[in-house]
Amino acid sequence: MRKLLIILLLSVASLAAAAQAQITTKREKISDFPIRTTKIVLTGRDFFDAALRDAARTTWNVSPFEICDTSEFSSLRKRDDLYFLVTTRNDDEPGILFLSLMKGGQAKVEDMVEAVRIPVCSDSDMSGRVTVYMPALLVTVQNYMTRALSSGFGSIGKIVEKLSKVPDYQVVFDPSDISDTASGAYYNPKAYSSDEADAMMQEAEPRTLTSYVVRGKKNCYTMLFDTGTLALYWYGKNRSGGFTASDVRRIAYSRK
Repeated sequence: MRKLLIILLLSVASLAAAAQAQITTKREKISDFPIRTTKIVLTGRDFFDAALRDAARTTWNVSPFEICDTSEFSSLRKRDDLYFLVTTRNDDEPGILFLSLMKGGQAKVEDMVEAVRIPVCSDSDMSGRVTVYMPALLVTVQNYMTRALSSGFGSIGKIVEKLSKVPDYQVVFDPSDISDTASGAYYNPKAYSSDEADAMMQEAEPRTLTSYVVRGKKNCYTMLFDTGTLALYWYGKNRSGGFTASDVRRIAYSRK
């Protein structure tokens, strides 16, 4: 039987209402995260799931974890001693899939406490570059949780490292990550190809930051990752389809 991809449809309105109700207790509610098991939920898409499984095995170290499927998630999500990393959609961000870390204990998905949500890929491309960047995305989730548990919750921007810390690193943009507003000669004089840029991430090229963009029908998210540590050095959102000329200027200026 052909496997069907099951993506949980989360209502932004519902999540926003839940967040408001929990604003004073959210940190307390998830304080047990490091000692609880996180269930990493597969989607049924082979390439995506293989990347998610492999990335978890090589990078996940902030809590015990186990791999499960969507049917197991459905049967276990009422347990408040479990956390779940689930691939989700957001009503306000059509065309984009997210990784959402949620605490169990509720019958309805929309009532679960969502600790963090990050864009992972376009919903039309679950077997492309996300398979290369999945380890960096999982490290971002973990870095966020570590920071949130010690200093409180906020946006993903809380864990973005300063580009001024790595002035001697090369910044390599995948050509497909640049919007039409930025000139090729300006942003990438060495003219790396998409394959070369991704290979730098896969091979942990020393002293290098590489780009990753998640595009939806309205918005896109732009990111830069350290190929060695997988730390996040840029996180932006726009409607231009990729890194803009302004973004590139800011990146160049901040490293001087």
